[in-house]
Amino acid sequence: MAKWLVANGPISIAINANAMQFYMGGVSHPYKFLCNPKNLDHGVLIVGYGVHSKYNVMIHPTGTDRLAADYPLFKKTLPYWIVKNSWGTSWGEQGYYRVYRGDGTCGLNQTPSSAIVA
Repeated sequence: MAKWLVANGPISIAINANAMQFYMGGVSHPYKFLCNPKNLDHGVLIVGYGVHSKYNVMIHPTGTDRLAADYPLFKKTLPYWIVKNSWGTSWGEQGYYRVYRGDGTCGLNQTPSSAIVA
């Protein structure tokens, strides 16, 4: 999906939004019992991706630079998708959601959809 995103632009996906309701920021990686990948109930747009690590500066889709915080419990980097949501800029990280990339968290890899305008 990352190669497609770079070559063709945003990808529309369905996701289980249970964990998103409580999202305040950072890279979300909820347990499967909290975010069943088979219970898709919300549509969002993958607009970017990155890797979160200590002192990693990411470029947010809104164009603002943010200094990423450390994740001392994990002691590792966290790859993530940047997801644009429809709940407004007061939700999440200015309307965006960073969710773990690599294991289909919350079913985000189940129904990707995009188009090429010819």
